[in-house]
Amino acid sequence: MSDWPSSLPVISTLEGYAIEPVEAIAETEMEAGSPRARRRFTQPLTHYSVAVPMERAQLAAFETFHHYTLKDGAEWFGMPLVNGQGTTICQARITGRPPWRARRVSDTQWEVSFTLIVRNRPIASP
Repeated sequence: MSDWPSSLPVISTLEGYAIEPVEAIAETEMEAGSPRARRRFTQPLTHYSVAVPMERAQLAAFETFHHYTLKDGAEWFGMPLVNGQGTTICQARITGRPPWRARRVSDTQWEVSFTLIVRNRPIASP
């Protein structure tokens, strides 16, 4: 598994990204009474929505990393992310359609936004 390139901005230092856990329960309708709920999995996936400021050279490095190393988003990679446990290395994959979007901010600045799907997000024990 590859890691987020050191030449790209560290996402865990950015302000304003969102963490969205995927629903981890399944419900079954009963003939009478309330639906029965059960856990679908013990380590649910989590979505992180991020927007990363990049210079032109960093955008080129990101495009190369996504296409060749991540095989256009098919591969998982290690990335430091902030969560309730602080900054931890998480296993992530870039997901969505389109997988990422680059918005030009100035002649040399871009804002690259994408959604990460994260597995094994650390959660404190009770």
